[in-house]
Amino acid sequence: MLTAWKLDVPNFGPLGTSEGQQPCEWDTSKVIANHLAFRTRIYLDEAQDDIFFEKCVGEVDAISTFFPFIRSEGLYTCFAAWLSFACAMDDILETLKPKMREDILLECVAIIQEMCTNSSKRSRLTEALSCLRRTLKG
Repeated sequence: MLTAWKLDVPNFGPLGTSEGQQPCEWDTSKVIANHLAFRTRIYLDEAQDDIFFEKCVGEVDAISTFFPFIRSEGLYTCFAAWLSFACAMDDILETLKPKMREDILLECVAIIQEMCTNSSKRSRLTEALSCLRRTLKG
């Protein structure tokens, strides 16, 4: 079953890192709860057991480790969701034969390129996707 998702990403305006700025240390329980709710919706067939919860906490911890200066709970939640989604896509791609992987990635790039081309703005994303497509085609 395929499900379409629309992810609205608000601009939280994270603070830049300046010399002497300390990493954020705060309770991540709300981010973990939000992320657990997200993962529950995208992994419908996975058991909601301790391993599932540990993966959820691990993804939140990974974002916290790699982006220690973010001071927005909402931004942490969004980053954790993107990480989870990227890992899920990677798991799916790993199950496919190499040629099928390449074809699917090329099709995804083409869809995103078309979306960018049809907008009134031609962005750096379009250029980056063109480069990726050329690289995938060899």
